[in-house]
Amino acid sequence: MSKHTILAAAVAGLVLALAGSAQASLMGQLGLLDLTKDYGSGAGVNPATGNPWALGDPYHLIYVTSAMRDATSTDIADYNAFVQADASAAGMGTSVGVSWYVMGSTATVDAKDNAVITGPVFGIYDSKYVAQDAADLWNLVFPSSNPVLTLTGSAKNVHFGTLAGGTEHLPLGNSTVRREWSGWQNWSSAWGSWANTTQAEVVGISQQLQIVPEPATLALMGLGGLGLILGRKRR
Repeated sequence: MSKHTILAAAVAGLVLALAGSAQASLMGQLGLLDLTKDYGSGAGVNPATGNPWALGDPYHLIYVTSAMRDATSTDIADYNAFVQADASAAGMGTSVGVSWYVMGSTATVDAKDNAVITGPVFGIYDSKYVAQDAADLWNLVFPSSNPVLTLTGSAKNVHFGTLAGGTEHLPLGNSTVRREWSGWQNWSSAWGSWANTTQAEVVGISQQLQIVPEPATLALMGLGGLGLILGRKRR
């Protein structure tokens, strides 16, 4: 047996062994989701499916921005751009190809339509589990121990302009804007209002992210493919 064939067989065997340990070889896109945590259904289980995390499972990340702004604009695109810039400054936006959206409403665009939710939602700080799905998120009844926090773990009063259900109420751009306390377990019970010139943070939600292979697994799979090619050429 040639050295090339032995190499191909050895690498292919290593890749197959790694594939047999799926949990150890998967990670959340951006690397900000802890797949080993117990979110109420057992360690390593996707709370939306009740099954172990699997390749391609969708999810979203959510956080309170580091930067502040007013809420005078009536254009939702301005707030989306603000959130995108904040996420990009933290290295989890434009440079890695991930889009972010404001969790908020204007008079013409409801929050639920601005950020379409297709999976469970997790806070960036300590992988906090925030909502199971879109209905859970837009009803604004979050797990009491898992509020939406900043990257450093703080709760904030934020520009919001949104009712339970994800529709506008005292929207962004209105002279008086609905605000929310991001540390409250039920945002629909914690609201107040302030002038649209007030400087405050907003909540940002990522596009749909997915569970992906760990980089080491991808490298080994590539090496395995190379080994197989070398083996075939040798034969």
